[in-house]
Parts: sequence; structure tokens; C-alpha cells
Amino acid sequence: MAYSRFADNDTSTTLVNDPETLELGAGYKWQYATADVDVGYHPQMPAGVDVRLSAGLRAFYSDDSADKVGNFSEDPDFFNTTINYSSEFIGGGPRVGAEFEARGAGNWGLSGMIAGSALFGERTVDASIELEGLCPEEAPDEFCAIEEGDSESESATVYNLDAAIGLDYYFMNSSKFTLGVRAQQFWDLRASEEFLFKVDEDSLVWGPFFKFVHRM
Repeated sequence: MAYSRFADNDTSTTLVNDPETLELGAGYKWQYATADVDVGYHPQMPAGVDVRLSAGLRAFYSDDSADKVGNFSEDPDFFNTTINYSSEFIGGGPRVGAEFEARGAGNWGLSGMIAGSALFGERTVDASIELEGLCPEEAPDEFCAIEEGDSESESATVYNLDAAIGLDYYFMNSSKFTLGVRAQQFWDLRASEEFLFKVDEDSLVWGPFFKFVHRM
């Protein structure tokens, strides 16, 4: 069984609006968590090489949000606009994969893995917009605020590909350190466009990792 969590913060996002409008105060945050359970099979391989084929289940949770504060309304009387957007996905599904280890001469070796998942669940999107500025012509000297929001849920399927490769150092026959790179690609994670936010449906996460393995 395995568990992983990722969090990302960014200061930019893209809005669906006139390119001449002013953009200020953008923010974006995304986090997800996975939990895996599987069974594996080790086929017979040459000495120094180990391969494990696996099949199991993956549980997945994703939450991303964006906000925008600034004056991008085409109406100059509205001088402040705030938009909030959030998308949450909870689901799970089958996962199949393969792992390998190849130990060379001495204490060094190479290892890697690749796995794919189909995650079935529910996506919930919440969005709101608030405009602040001068009132319409009936009361031009007064301050007004207009708020509007929407929330919807739908069934969704997210596809996930997980891959990693690393350099191993064996300091004992049963223990090793691994330094490598891991990537996860998600497809159809979000709706393509929601409430003035143009959102990327897919996400790629990658970066270095370090792990210690000890076999009893």
C-alpha cells in the first residue's frame, strides 16, 4: 500500500476576457493525494534483474482553486472585481503497472516503474464573482456591489499515468538508496472552462525524488 500527496501554488492564471482589460492580483493553488493497494507477480528473470507486475486500486482526491482581484470590467464604473473558482474531484479505480530493478557491477543499479489508472468519481465546481463600483444611472453617486455564484456536480473519469526512473546505490544486499525523477500526468482532471476562468483540463507534475528501501 502506498500514499502520496502534492501541493502547488502559483501566482498567475488566465481569464476569459478582453485582452485590453487590466489584470491584477491573480492566484492559483492545487493539491492532490493518492492511496494505492495492489498485488504483484515476479516473473523469472536473469540474475541481477527483478521485475514486478502489479494490479490493484488507486483512490484519488484533487482540489484546486483560483482567485482574481482587479479591474477588468469593460464598464469603467466598476472599479473592483473579485472572482473565486474551485474544483474538487474524489474518485478511484483500477490501476495496473510494472516495476524493474537492474543491479550492475559493484554497488550501483537502475530502477523504474510505470503505471496507469482510470479513476471514476464526482467533480464539484464552485464559482463566484463580485463587482464593486458606482451604481447605475438611477443612483450614480452611490456605491453598489453585485454578486453572482454557481455550483454544480457531475460524474467524471480522470485518467492517470505515473512513471519514475532512478539511480540506485546498494550499501547492503537488502538495502539501497534511490535518487531519481518521477512524473504524473492527469487527463480530464477539470472542466475546460468555468465561469470566466479558462482552465487547463490536464495536469503534468514531475520532479526529483529520494527514497530508502530495505527488504526483510
